Amino acid sequence: LIADRCNLDLGFKGYHLPLFPVPDGHTAETYLRELCDAGLARRYGRVTPELTERLQFELRTIKEMGFADYFLIVWDFVNWARQHGIPATARGSGVGTMVGYVLGLSNEEMHNVFAEWNRGELDSYLIEITRDILGYKDEEGKEVVDLILDRAGQKGTGKWTVISALDTGQPLTLISEAVFARCLSAIKDERVVASKTLGGTRAKFDGDKQQLINDLRQALYASKIVSYAQGYQLMRAAAAENKWNLNYGGIALMWRGGCIIRSRFLGKIKEAYDNNPKLMNLMLDDYFRGEIKRCQKGWRNVVATAAKKGIPVPAFSTALAFYDQYRSAVLPANLLQAQRDYFGAHTYERVDKPRGEFFHTNWTGRGGQVSSTTYTV
Repeated sequence: LIADRCNLDLGFKGYHLPLFPVPDGHTAETYLRELCDAGLARRYGRVTPELTERLQFELRTIKEMGFADYFLIVWDFVNWARQHGIPATARGSGVGTMVGYVLGLSNEEMHNVFAEWNRGELDSYLIEITRDILGYKDEEGKEVVDLILDRAGQKGTGKWTVISALDTGQPLTLISEAVFARCLSAIKDERVVASKTLGGTRAKFDGDKQQLINDLRQALYASKIVSYAQGYQLMRAAAAENKWNLNYGGIALMWRGGCIIRSRFLGKIKEAYDNNPKLMNLMLDDYFRGEIKRCQKGWRNVVATAAKKGIPVPAFSTALAFYDQYRSAVLPANLLQAQRDYFGAHTYERVDKPRGEFFHTNWTGRGGQVSSTTYTV
């Protein structure tokens, strides 16, 4: 029998791992350290003391456990596969997190980030499916999201919502920006030409990567609150125009029951309208006002960083602009109205006169007292 001819005694204590053939002058530990140091600079750009400390901790632990050869073998396997066009990845946990990253062993960071976000206040249908999309591979092991042409289509629901907002005079800036972003993505051929001729910054991010991820989380959450606030503004305007008696809290629960915009904080929206059925804007509710305050620093950091690096973030940007405009008691619209009166005699109201009284200035001295009628679109 074959079993009678085998005499292998591995014992039951310790690990029995294969050895990796390292270059002359190296041990498995020193070669792993050399690869990790090179990968740290390549993957992170600016090596901070915190990154170095974390890497040294992981390498010490790997050495103490006797796993240096194991990590090198996995690295060599994945590296060879990628060099030969074979999709391959390897994932670790705990102590191997940074070592795996700087060695280029993991390509699922975004998938993991969205998975983490979906366990917190951002828990929602769209975050959930984004997590799944980023982690999905086809039968050949290729990530499907990278095979999809960056040209978004649309069926019209966003456009119809924007038209309703324009008809009722409501600043639905986030959905409008989302619709226009799709339109811009659709002119793919033009963008390809423009990418070869139009200059602009594309500076590499050299800051704290984890801090930026945390800031992105806050920017997304704050922008999401603004988006819902704008949606409810549109509903309030439509209800007033059409004499509807809408149950705003009940609408939030209806969405939570199963909808593309399903999210965890819909329950908080119901609470807000239960507390104040005549709530003027969702952002004025105590809970949502507090959440925006908590997220505001990260939100602003993301928009500023994106602008400096030449990265378009239209939804984050327009949400922040709306928030800053909405909280401004005075806006430069007085200059805009003066321009309208100058070129079209559209008249204006004055801060030192009762609202509803309209005035016109003969800006050139040649227009006489002729003025246009006032109207609001």
